[in-house]
Amino acid sequence: MNQQQGQPDQQVNEINNTHQHEQEHRQTAHSITENMVGKLTFMGIAALVLFGFRLKGIPQDDVHCIVDVVHDYFNSWNKYVNENTYYSNLLIVTNSFMIDCIALGTYSYWLICVRNIRFMISIIVFYSLRTVHLHIFHMRFPMGYNWNEPTITSLTVPYGRTSDFFFSGHCGFLTLCFFELRALGWKKLSWIAMITMIYTAFVLIVLRVHYTIDITAGIIIAHYIHIQSQHYYVKIEKAMYSFQIYITKLFQCKSFQQNLEEEQMIYLKQIQLQEKSDQ
Repeated sequence: MNQQQGQPDQQVNEINNTHQHEQEHRQTAHSITENMVGKLTFMGIAALVLFGFRLKGIPQDDVHCIVDVVHDYFNSWNKYVNENTYYSNLLIVTNSFMIDCIALGTYSYWLICVRNIRFMISIIVFYSLRTVHLHIFHMRFPMGYNWNEPTITSLTVPYGRTSDFFFSGHCGFLTLCFFELRALGWKKLSWIAMITMIYTAFVLIVLRVHYTIDITAGIIIAHYIHIQSQHYYVKIEKAMYSFQIYITKLFQCKSFQQNLEEEQMIYLKQIQLQEKSDQ
């Protein structure tokens, strides 16, 4: 008798669990749809920060009296690639292709799978700070500068003679990708980003696209910005949700407000679980 009564109870529990999983799946799908709009908005802001400074114009001033010992060490390499265009183009194309792959892979994974804005905050702060420095601190072109347009164009790497030296956006961006991928648990892919960053630094030195101090500063600043973004992104997201609720109350959008408040409660629970798992 007890076994016969236990079987119906077990079936009822399985049915309830199935309904609960379906309901959670619907809520997750709805939350992802709403979150995608916010992601696309932040990607638009990041794109404006990335490419907006070009509207103002990249400085092209040529000043004098700068010594770079690492440039001097690779002087024979620089002369060789400048005399052999094939090899200089090969370095530029391979490096640009690797950066394109890391950039597109990181952006795509973030857009589809990640439920926070930490990476976009890092990009916005890094390139905003870099743009300010480009227009207040000018350096002369190194002797042997070579970053000409190769036969194959890049999706993310600009070419041409531009004096945007301090600090390196190439190495800084790859550093942000490295730490973001590690934070997401993609350690193998993060090491690919690190290898790409090391190769990029080598190419930039050999072709004298950047001074050594540009590369070092870009890596250090990017790492620091990632740390600060990791610390503050939860507070920024909470402030964004609070602002959205305020706007909906202001315009009396009751139905949208209820959905937003429910989504905020689900999101805050996920943030708390994530913080516990990080600890």
